Amino acid sequence: MGKQDKGGEAVNLFDKPKATGPVVINSDIKIIENATQRTLVVANYPILTYDSSDKETERFLIAQLSHNKIATQKELSQHFEIDTKTVKNYKRRLHQHGLQGLLYKRPVLDEPRKITPQVTREVLRYYFMHSTASENDIAKQVSLRLGFSISQPSVGRILHQCGFKENGERPDSQPLKDIIDDNQLRLSFFSFAEIEPSVRSTEVPKNYTRADKLYIKQLKKGIFSSYGASFIYTPLISRFGLLEPYLSIYGRRDNKYISSMQIWLTFFQMVFMDFSSIESLKGVNQNEFGPLIGRTFPPSIKSLREALTDFSSKRKSEELIFQLCQKYIEHQLASPGIMYVDGHFLPYFGFEPTLKSWYSLRRLAIKGSNQYFANDKDQNPLFFIIRPPSTDLIQAMYEMIHFMRRITDKPITLIFDRGGFSQDFFIRVRDEHKDIIFITWAEEGSFSIGNEIRKIDEGLFKLSLIRLKTKQVKVKLAETGIPIGEYGAMRAIIILDSETRKRVAILTNDPTRDKKEIASLMINRWGQENFFKIMKRDYHLDYHPGYDTKEIESSPLIKNPEYNRISKTIKKINNLIAKATSELGGKTQQSRLKNQSLSRLKEKNQYLVHKIHSLKVQKKRWLKKRKNTPKKISLKNAYLRQSLKELDLEKKAIIDSIKMTAYNLQRYLMNFIYSSLKRCKDNSYINTYEIIKQITNKGAKLKLSYNILYVSIGYFNDRRTQEMTEKLCEYLNS
Repeated sequence: MGKQDKGGEAVNLFDKPKATGPVVINSDIKIIENATQRTLVVANYPILTYDSSDKETERFLIAQLSHNKIATQKELSQHFEIDTKTVKNYKRRLHQHGLQGLLYKRPVLDEPRKITPQVTREVLRYYFMHSTASENDIAKQVSLRLGFSISQPSVGRILHQCGFKENGERPDSQPLKDIIDDNQLRLSFFSFAEIEPSVRSTEVPKNYTRADKLYIKQLKKGIFSSYGASFIYTPLISRFGLLEPYLSIYGRRDNKYISSMQIWLTFFQMVFMDFSSIESLKGVNQNEFGPLIGRTFPPSIKSLREALTDFSSKRKSEELIFQLCQKYIEHQLASPGIMYVDGHFLPYFGFEPTLKSWYSLRRLAIKGSNQYFANDKDQNPLFFIIRPPSTDLIQAMYEMIHFMRRITDKPITLIFDRGGFSQDFFIRVRDEHKDIIFITWAEEGSFSIGNEIRKIDEGLFKLSLIRLKTKQVKVKLAETGIPIGEYGAMRAIIILDSETRKRVAILTNDPTRDKKEIASLMINRWGQENFFKIMKRDYHLDYHPGYDTKEIESSPLIKNPEYNRISKTIKKINNLIAKATSELGGKTQQSRLKNQSLSRLKEKNQYLVHKIHSLKVQKKRWLKKRKNTPKKISLKNAYLRQSLKELDLEKKAIIDSIKMTAYNLQRYLMNFIYSSLKRCKDNSYINTYEIIKQITNKGAKLKLSYNILYVSIGYFNDRRTQEMTEKLCEYLNS
């Protein structure tokens, strides 16, 4: 029998010297072998001759014999000295990819197996603890820990990529020497920003526990954490005071082992490290995650759940979001003035009877809630509100205007999609909020807007250059006034597509802005759609940390199904009466032509006369019943026959506020990298988003020295990424 090599390819023992002569596989087939060639004989007829060194033809032969059931897999594996799994592999490759699937070479050391982050973490962890060990010893110990084999070249490759080894030399025996050297990337962290005394005095422990002492002892020795680079967000949280709203609103938890600050930092790091849910923290490496929040290990899932329930019971999420919005504006993480408003549907797949709304992704109405975001001109989120599905975009904007008025009294420009197109909304903004400007797409089916757009002569359109977020585009623009019902004439900017000749109108009450700027602002609204995509993909916006429900006191009114059924019945009776009357009139006309008497006519059509009379009596009865039936009835009485529930999304609002903050901090770092490139006059393209992701996912060495925590991030092979990371660390340290 053969054996498998490390690359997965069977080692064929035909390479060994063996005696020539026929090899009988079974009663039907045999192989005749001489010094250089082999011949397949089936039923005493030579079928195929191939060179002994031609492995591809041999694979094809084995696959065909197995596929056509001329020989069993066991017979082929025995006589060709390969494993039965290899026979199956040849057969599968031939079936799926044809002959091309068998034309491959056995992997060599230059083409290793994939080195996963788990393998890298384990290798570096053992190397930092036993830096004098050889690569072979490291490979053996890591293989025992992981439960599968890791080769010595793989260990060398990992150490080389992380900057701890040069090609052809032994690994550095002192990898963490001179940790404060200028060549290292270091971050020094100071205490968090001052918070209210009532909160601070209760959060600082009087004495260190045994766990605290163990944690500090480990940090003084130095530990490796695969999550350590996530510390790049910690100085920003401290500098901008982003924990202050959480601590001042929700105060201290009555738990001497876990402080409120550690709970909130756990939630923040959960978002930074791209954990999809609270439950996903079960798979975290506790010894490596703990230092991010100042503990030996993170809080348990149960503790996090209990804390979140305690916070949500105070029902202060909107006040929290308001204070966070003030922080964003104060520290220029977001800017007021221009405000994009749009909604995101949050589907609910539970069993509780709740209200439904239209879910565009599935193109049907399902249970859920609406989440409305307000983003600034660069699509950085300012705040959000979560409302039942009965609250549409127009109602949400009324609330968001009052929310924004609490933050600033400066003029606001609202930009929204066609869902906010409403004559009543335009009139109300004009009468109640004279300093609010709105910009929206025109609904061409309303107020004959489409006809007004088509009337404009094409010669009035001027070619203009519009600046979008990342590029400039050429469009043709024209300006006119369009009457909107009782509101009157409204300024309209018309965009003409040069290729399709399609015209689209933008409506606004702004009399001063240039039409190019208005068109640019409206077209950039698509950036909010990209914001929702990123939030769903990277920040798991649809995640619900828990469903709490409460009974709706007053169910919404809908059309009474009973009233509709009665109306349909009356309509059906009217049709029957009309049909019978028409039939009676036709027969009467025919009888008169035959000069029949009136009594004779009644006698012959007595059935129809009685039928019409009976139908009229039924109609009268149904009309009376409809009169006593209300036109509208509550949803609860109509369908549910049980209490209608409303989703209480207080927990989700708290977690989403952290996700909104994390998004703004990530964009802040991206803008810093982009500005650094501009200052260096580097105009080449670089993906700042990917650089931040690479840094965050990089492991780091942590060491506490003289009450300063030093975070040493691993080196990057890419020169530009290394340079940008160094500049970012220098900025954070400053």
